[in-house]
Amino acid sequence: MNPKSTDHNNKLKSIIKGLFREHKHLHEYRLQNLIYLAELLHVERTDGNTLTPGDYTPYRYGAFSPCVKSTVEELSIHPKIKHKQSQRYDGNTQVYETTDLKPDLPSDIQALVDIVMSLTKHKSNDDLRDWSKSTYLFKNTNYNKEMEFTTYTDQLAEGKQPEWKKLT
Repeated sequence: MNPKSTDHNNKLKSIIKGLFREHKHLHEYRLQNLIYLAELLHVERTDGNTLTPGDYTPYRYGAFSPCVKSTVEELSIHPKIKHKQSQRYDGNTQVYETTDLKPDLPSDIQALVDIVMSLTKHKSNDDLRDWSKSTYLFKNTNYNKEMEFTTYTDQLAEGKQPEWKKLT
């Protein structure tokens, strides 16, 4: 694995742990959309640099990354993270429960988790799904095709409003 991939993977694990710390119960699709939001915030603040190694595609519950899913599954072997099948979506998705998880996070990741939490604190899973589906990248990417974050940064450079502002 190249150093950049390792750094991206470590950042992804950190953001997941930070979100787990903030949510005692976290549905898989909510987690995907929270990380997608963090990704958009990071891309905006770093002139197009992605936060994670994830490839996002449009999905019926919002932006989805197989890399995020596999990393969450990898982390769920931690004794303080439990997962179970969701009854809400025909038992096909996971709900993660954490107990007393207190990871040390790099300051940039902690700041990102704090922003994501402040933007989504009062948003339901359905609100986040609808927001995710309303984003430029989601609407301008064919189903099951990879979202191109460079097109988002191009839109920002042309004066388009950042996607996170739709949550406020």
